[in-house]
Amino acid sequence: MQRLSREDRSQCVFNHRNGVSAARTARILGTSRQNVYSAIKRFQYTGNCEDQERSGRPRISTYQDDRLLVRASLRNRKETVPELRIEWIKTGVVTSNTTLRRRLYNAGWKGCVVSDWSE
Repeated sequence: MQRLSREDRSQCVFNHRNGVSAARTARILGTSRQNVYSAIKRFQYTGNCEDQERSGRPRISTYQDDRLLVRASLRNRKETVPELRIEWIKTGVVTSNTTLRRRLYNAGWKGCVVSDWSE
């Protein structure tokens, strides 16, 4: 089931209040009737069409911090994750090496091990 945008959820509630059927609203928005009914039910329960706060641990770094990390990694490609972590701590983001690796991986960088070609 696809997520409806805030505007689409508002449209569902507006149409419902004006007597438009859920099936017609679903056709207009290009979604399922169940999505329309869920939007109406959520509005009746909460009184608004906003997204609710999600559970889970908050992020340690912002997306701008992540971008700065990637740029620091690009400046010196041979720099290790613990060395990058020290730079990141200087900017005020205290985190683990694992989190740093995850941020770099999500940005499209993967760790590579240099093999010994001296044989």
